[in-house]
Amino acid sequence: ENNPNFEILGEKSYCDGATANLSIAGGNNIKSIEWYDIVGTDTTLIGNTNTIKPTITRNMHIFIKVTNTSDCKAEKNFNITKKDNPTLNINAPEKVCIGSIANIIVSGANSWRWDHISTSSSNINEEINTERTFTVHGTTNNCTTDSTFTIGINNLPNVSISADKPITT
Repeated sequence: ENNPNFEILGEKSYCDGATANLSIAGGNNIKSIEWYDIVGTDTTLIGNTNTIKPTITRNMHIFIKVTNTSDCKAEKNFNITKKDNPTLNINAPEKVCIGSIANIIVSGANSWRWDHISTSSSNINEEINTERTFTVHGTTNNCTTDSTFTIGINNLPNVSISADKPITT
């Protein structure tokens, strides 16, 4: 009987922290499947089913060995590239006076999405009348990082008026 002819299904690049979804297609009369993670000279068995879902935290070199019911074997390699998530930088005041306009500038990604408004701008101005929390999503190479921050309100000054003499009109 022939060696099991199989294909590996799955993306070849994932964002840092994403879950890969890899599976075997084809391969008649499969008796066993072994997925190995190879790091340098270390080889670790990471799965023995048709599908594995490793969390991607580094570039991975995966070796797959399939054996059919006639004990014929086939082997393949599959490489996964880890894409870095963007590091977002938020430039916004911590506190402002009631009614002030806060200028918020975000950087570190190629595109932006805000939860509270429909703009893709990295530079927005917001009127602050109460403490407000903002969430922005920055994306580069299809990898997204979220950042949530709050702009508070400065306390109003205490003002008192006193007079040495009565006021007459």
